[in-house]
Amino acid sequence: ISTDILSPIREFINTGIYYSSIAQNPWQQGYLSVQALCDILDKKSTKSIIYTDVFSIKKDNLEDMQEHRNEVIEWFFY
Repeated sequence: ISTDILSPIREFINTGIYYSSIAQNPWQQGYLSVQALCDILDKKSTKSIIYTDVFSIKKDNLEDMQEHRNEVIEWFFY
């Protein structure tokens, strides 16, 4: 089991090297954090814990998942 949904991990799931990967939704995390900060600045109440989506990616739902990648980051796989 791995984390994230980058190209090499997708390939490892597809070929059976990895059984599953746990992926998050970085767009949702960023959006909700900025929304919470704006609420704090506007003196509105905010939740103390904000839950975001987490996905279990397996071979049977691999095609439904988008790859999360930022070309600026240098990725290392071990």
